[in-house]
Amino acid sequence: MSAGSNRNVQSYWGDNRDGGARRHEGIDIFAKRGTPVVAATDGSLSFTGEKGLGGKQVWLRDPKRKQSLYYAHLDSIANISGNVKRGDTLGFVGNTGNARTTPPHLHFGIYKSYRGAINPLHFIYQTNILETEPKLLDSTPHKLLVKTNKANLRNKPTTSGSKILSTSKARDTLQFLGKTNEWYHVRTSANQASFIHQSLVAPIAP
Repeated sequence: MSAGSNRNVQSYWGDNRDGGARRHEGIDIFAKRGTPVVAATDGSLSFTGEKGLGGKQVWLRDPKRKQSLYYAHLDSIANISGNVKRGDTLGFVGNTGNARTTPPHLHFGIYKSYRGAINPLHFIYQTNILETEPKLLDSTPHKLLVKTNKANLRNKPTTSGSKILSTSKARDTLQFLGKTNEWYHVRTSANQASFIHQSLVAPIAP
């Protein structure tokens, strides 16, 4: 989608749907009707049209990462076909399909060819490297050291309503991706992106 901020994400991966009968396999990014929705990467269009719960939708195949990006509830679909480049307009924010009773938003999902739906939040969440922590800027990748006996890694930068994805132990190292408020955005040695509170880790000196 065109420029937005973290506050536009108001419905997260794993939230209950249909009274708990199913889980939300994506995130909802709220925006004004007609806001352009753009390709997040180069790829090829595998489907454009209207069907099922997603209403007007676009499926973008990303062969480099062996995954498909799903853009749903569009108000309309751009006149596109074949291959697209990152930044190309795919359609426009709406509330078609089963989103007819909700404000306009984009449902964005990522599906890996070998494991199904994955949480897309970590790919779009905006984080910042703070100038007040210059040691984190000195080398790449940046590393953090877990300093407590147990440290929960969460799917959102909050303890309220977030899910624990995994647990690290003392002396585990994490790759630093960014920071938002009091939370670090990190990646584990198992290549899992998540969030951890700053009180649980310490920067590793370069």
